[in-house]
Formats: sequence, C-alpha cells, structure tokens
Amino acid sequence: MLLLYLHPMHIMNLTIEFGGGVDTFIVGNHRYLHLQISPSYTPNRDASIDITIGNLLAFLRENLASSQPNLLAASPTYSSKSIKFGVQITELGKIFDLDASVASKATPGIIILVNETDYELLGGVNCKLVHGQNIAIIGTLHGG
Repeated sequence: MLLLYLHPMHIMNLTIEFGGGVDTFIVGNHRYLHLQISPSYTPNRDASIDITIGNLLAFLRENLASSQPNLLAASPTYSSKSIKFGVQITELGKIFDLDASVASKATPGIIILVNETDYELLGGVNCKLVHGQNIAIIGTLHGG
C-alpha cells in the first residue's frame, strides 16, 4: 500500500454540494463540504494517479454517509493495487484516506453535476477530478 501525504504546493481543492435531501444522510447534515486532496501523482513513479467521481462516491459512502450509505452510492468495487490519498475536510476538521483503487456508482435517483455538467457526459464514474471543481450531488426521488 502506498500512502501519499498532503504537500501544500500540490493540493487539489474540491467543493461538494449536497441537494435534494442528500445532505440529510451525510454525517452532520452538511450542505457543502470543502475537500483538500493530496496530489494526483505518486513520487518516484512515471504514471500519474487520477481520482475519479467513482473514487469520490466510494469515499463519501464509506466515510461520510450516515445510517443508509446505499442511498448515496452502490457497494464499492476494488481494483488490485491500493493507493491512498489524504483528504482533509474543512467542515469536519479531520483527515481521511481516499483509496484510488475503490470506486462506487451513484444510486439510481442521484444526479451528479461537475461544474454544472452531468457527470455521465464527462465519463461517468471514470470522470477525472481536477483542482477547483464544484461537484453537486442531488437527490431526485421524492416520496408522496
């Protein structure tokens, strides 16, 4: 397992917005979260490591979903090599691990927008995240 540490010169900042009731099943009922993720490359390696929407969904499901994680994302799938990134969440004042070898798909009824564009148009769960993006995770199912 390779663990990457945060370096102030190479931090990827993301803003996550939860809407349509999704915030009610995120720990602390936060409507917005600001994430600082360690570099998307590994020292002493030629190939870069990208973090995708699928990795982010698995991270949110495993670390921040409250009692019903299946409302946010499906059970994660795992690839062979575990590569960890540090994730600091401003609102929670904690650092978590994000494993780039773990990915999930959004649950039906969840729309994900990356900078106001449907993530399915950007590659779905394989959509690569980059510094400064705004990701909206919106529930579309309503009871009644």
